[in-house]
Amino acid sequence: MEKTEKKRILSKVLIVLAALTLLSCCFMGSTFAKYVTNGSGSASMTIADWDVAIVNEQQGNVTITDLSPDVDGVSHSTGWIKVAVISNSGDVSADVTVSVSELTVGSAVFEEGADKDTRWNQYVSDPELQKVFTVAFASDANGTAITNNKFTLAPSGSKDIYMQVTWTTRSDAQDTFFGEYLDSLSWTISYSAVQSSELPAPPAP
Repeated sequence: MEKTEKKRILSKVLIVLAALTLLSCCFMGSTFAKYVTNGSGSASMTIADWDVAIVNEQQGNVTITDLSPDVDGVSHSTGWIKVAVISNSGDVSADVTVSVSELTVGSAVFEEGADKDTRWNQYVSDPELQKVFTVAFASDANGTAITNNKFTLAPSGSKDIYMQVTWTTRSDAQDTFFGEYLDSLSWTISYSAVQSSELPAPPAP
């Protein structure tokens, strides 16, 4: 009797275990039966070019020949001479400022013996040279002014830079001294460029 009862209990336990096993297989089967795919791609970025430069053949190195004082008036000028072409070959706009160095005695070439002349100390100094010889910039041969010596260059844009030197008479005696002893003057023409647009362009407000 006891053996028969144990067999029944064992049979029920086995049946329950079998049912639980089948049930767990169903859950596991539903979990592992999903389609699963993995993949990968790549992302890259290009950099906007920055390329602002003087591009004319002289590369901004120009000699302006022979200027004298005016015969009847107070000032006389060289006229507008093209000294540079500044180009923007980059991908963004640039705000450009052109400038010229201050004239000094060190940037003037005098004939030998000039400093021995008694008039040297009276007529030759940085302030005196700067008052007599002045420089201005323009964007064409007609003297169209470059406001505050600043302009904007869009991508693929360029700008001609013209320069004019003016001799302003302060005294005939000083003019005569410069005519006798002053051979040449030189200035450094320079520019600075600052990025003024961006890529991609910001959305409109």
